[in-house]
Amino acid sequence: MKKTTLLLSATLLLCSYAFGQQDSSGIYNTVDDYLNHKLTYPVNYKLEKQRIKEHLFLQASQIKVKHNGQTHVLDKNNLYGFRNSRGHDFRFVGDRVYRIMNAGEPIILYKYGEPGRDPAAKASTEMNRYYFSINETNSPVSLTRENLKKSFPGNTKFHEALDKKFTGDYDLARFDKANNTYMIITLLKDSMSNQ
Repeated sequence: MKKTTLLLSATLLLCSYAFGQQDSSGIYNTVDDYLNHKLTYPVNYKLEKQRIKEHLFLQASQIKVKHNGQTHVLDKNNLYGFRNSRGHDFRFVGDRVYRIMNAGEPIILYKYGEPGRDPAAKASTEMNRYYFSINETNSPVSLTRENLKKSFPGNTKFHEALDKKFTGDYDLARFDKANNTYMIITLLKDSMSNQ
């Protein structure tokens, strides 16, 4: 009976830790931290009022993080990224902050909002641009058919599928609802499974 109670307690503790991490925002110091879902200065945004202020990431090379009543000043260039209070992961590269769209895939897609101007509304707006990398450490490059082909130079089936499915670069970030992933991921996996 004591063993069962101890095992049940350990299981509940692990489950509460896992669920606590799901609801946490914080900083990823390194790519390994990101890959292992290890947050520095974690804040459970469902229980605590502290939050990471994302607008600060766009303004300076240093960021301020308030955690447990203390303010920490960090050099953004020495960090990998962060998780916001909505559970979205972001990556710092130079002075840009890219939203990671599909972690753990063979092609990692990123969205970057560039400042722009909407002539119809006569106002400033954010124009989304898409980027990709073939792993978590490579720098993002523009999502174009040409760049995808350069990243997979020997995979002619993938090249042909890109040309057949996409008439231009504008819809390369199209989501494939049938396979619950992005279309380029489906095409890449299909081209690799037939080799």
